[in-house]
Amino acid sequence: MNTDLSDALIDNSQYRYAENIRVTTNTDHNTGEARLIEGNTKIAEFQGKQIVYINSIRDYVVVICAHTTIVNNEETPCWSLYVSANKGVDWTLIFGPCTDLLWSNLDSVAISGVMRFESENNIKLYLADGIHVIIPIWVDNSHWPSTLNAAVPTDIDTLTGYQNTFLPAPIASISTSAGHLKPAKVQYIYRLYKLGGAATTLSPVGNVISLYKNDSEGYSDNELTNKAVTVRINFDDIKSLNRIQLFRITYMYNGQLPTVQRIEDKEIDPTQSYIDIEDYGDSQEELGISELLGLTQMQIKPKIIESKGDILFAANLKYV
Repeated sequence: MNTDLSDALIDNSQYRYAENIRVTTNTDHNTGEARLIEGNTKIAEFQGKQIVYINSIRDYVVVICAHTTIVNNEETPCWSLYVSANKGVDWTLIFGPCTDLLWSNLDSVAISGVMRFESENNIKLYLADGIHVIIPIWVDNSHWPSTLNAAVPTDIDTLTGYQNTFLPAPIASISTSAGHLKPAKVQYIYRLYKLGGAATTLSPVGNVISLYKNDSEGYSDNELTNKAVTVRINFDDIKSLNRIQLFRITYMYNGQLPTVQRIEDKEIDPTQSYIDIEDYGDSQEELGISELLGLTQMQIKPKIIESKGDILFAANLKYV
């Protein structure tokens, strides 16, 4: 617990405030420990609603509340998510009220979460409950419904819908044109997602394309092929997903592990029947094989998540 530094300087491994904790020291006050106090202390309600989860990072604070709303003239259990970008002042509702309960018993729900600050416009809350795959939620004010002039979502599918539950269609076609790709063998793979967390698994890997002069003649290491690749992807019932990530898998040398590059991450129109993406040889990010496999491996449902530095730890796992 650190009550000395400014809020902006406290990292994820430290705390500003804790409930049910007593700090004890020896007579000389040069050693000590934090001990749990037995029993529970009720945290104050939020706007008359029961708090079931609270977290913060920098100036951002998020609160999940359990309460009731009127549906068909009946009082119905529900939950809502509020965010403050000003240290608990000026709260904004970004989700709810939602009557489709993530948790059957809001009075005894155990939610674990991690908040991550990646940039001013990319702050996420990751929730784990042992029931669902980890749920990522954008909480920075650039993604608030009020900022986007959109209605506050109340449908649970906006958080968990279609999350890694369907396999996208295989790549429809791959063709070559003029560009500056390096000589190699390449394959392409993609996934669809929506800001807010819903995503598919990775698509089937496309056919191998050989970027050589012909079947028996290649290029030197420092030459370019003067070739580009056009990848066509057909859309068939992609639901509410509206973004695509396309990856290039590059085999430079026989017997060596391939390299992976993310070459596109863009918004798409779900009403379109297909999209053509050109690969001229540029890339947005280099990925490790393990990072790519992490998008398609067996999914986990942890009950507890915690972070240390840039590493996420999960415990009490179930496998999808």
